[in-house]
Amino acid sequence: DAFHLYRLPQPVGLADRQTQQIPLLAADGLATRREYVSDATPAVFGPRGSVAAPGHPRVVLSFDNTVKSEGGAPLPLPGGVARVFTRDAQGGPRLIGEDRLGDTPAGAPVKISPGWAFDLTVDRKQTDFSRAGLPENSFESGWTIEARNASDRATTVTIVEHLPGDWRILSESLPSRKTQADRAEWALPVPAKGTATLTYRVRVQR
Repeated sequence: DAFHLYRLPQPVGLADRQTQQIPLLAADGLATRREYVSDATPAVFGPRGSVAAPGHPRVVLSFDNTVKSEGGAPLPLPGGVARVFTRDAQGGPRLIGEDRLGDTPAGAPVKISPGWAFDLTVDRKQTDFSRAGLPENSFESGWTIEARNASDRATTVTIVEHLPGDWRILSESLPSRKTQADRAEWALPVPAKGTATLTYRVRVQR
């Protein structure tokens, strides 16, 4: 069945010209994981004459949809805008960002990206480019990625490089993971008030 019927937990009465906001689902106590993700598509088919401006990683919040009905049955989550709040100094809610959530089956993982981590800055530079002595339609390039952390807490930035064609990492300062056909990922630890650097060299054939 392509449709799901959501029922309000209790009957609702409305007076003439009255408007109410009724909570549809209760999802207290969900365990949420936070990541900082920096994505880029490096210029692997030619020398990069200009350097892109440093950017901030995305904040990615993930959790498993364990929402249940009052009877304990697992529930899917309806698609829509998901807003993320934190508590201010007075204990009141403060909006810190929002993202669009797709329709999510019961028990499925959920990921939303409500904003950017402005205390973290990531700078990418191409350090070398070569085609000499390589097979036809092959290209090699070297890259340096520096992450700066202005906060008082050490953290880890997930570096994601979207690499086209048939690619192979030739050398790297940290071990990578090939999470998809066009994605190489590194977990880059960054100290508080400090910097960390990742270097890698890649060969790409198209």
